[in-house]
Amino acid sequence: MALPGDLYFIALLPPASMRVKVRAVQKEIQQRFSSGHALKSPPHITLQMPFRLPAESLEILKQTLDRFARSREAFSIKLQDFDCFEPGVIFIKLKEHGPTRELEEKLQAALFNNHLPNSRNPGRPFHPHMTIASRDLRKSKFYRAWAEFKARRLYMEFEVSGLHLLRHDGQQWDIFMEFPF
Repeated sequence: MALPGDLYFIALLPPASMRVKVRAVQKEIQQRFSSGHALKSPPHITLQMPFRLPAESLEILKQTLDRFARSREAFSIKLQDFDCFEPGVIFIKLKEHGPTRELEEKLQAALFNNHLPNSRNPGRPFHPHMTIASRDLRKSKFYRAWAEFKARRLYMEFEVSGLHLLRHDGQQWDIFMEFPF
C-alpha cells in the first residue's frame, strides 16, 4: 500500500559547476566500487531528511520555506577532503559545521512550528556532509574505497544563497524549488 503524498527533502546545493565535479567522483565510485545510489540525487547537503507530504500541505511548506529563507543571509561552505560513516558511507566533509548546523537547527524549528515534518531528534545529532557513496556500497568494497579516499585531497568552496526542495519522481530526486536567501 502506497503512502499518501509525494516524497521530498530539503537541502543545500552547490552551484552547477561544482555539482559536475562532485558527480564525477560519484561516477568513479560507481564504476570502480559498484556503488551508484548517490547518483539518484544531485550532490547536496541534507538539511531535512526525506518525508512524505500530502498535496494539501505543499502550499504551507512552500510558504514556510520562503519565509524562512528570506530571513537568512548567504554564507560560505568549505568542503575539504573525505570522511566516512563506517562501514558504508563515504562523503566529502565540511571544514566548518557551525553555520550549517545553525541553519539546520533554525529550519527544524520553523518546520516544527508550522506542523510540518522535521528531523528534530536530540539523540541523533546533525552531521552536515556531501555523500559520494552510500547504501549500496558493500562492506568489502567500502574498506577498499575508504583506504583510497581517506588519503585523497579535495577542496571546494561555495556561497550558499538559498535552500532547495527536492522531490522524488519514483526513480530519482529532482530539484523541485529553490528558496533564495
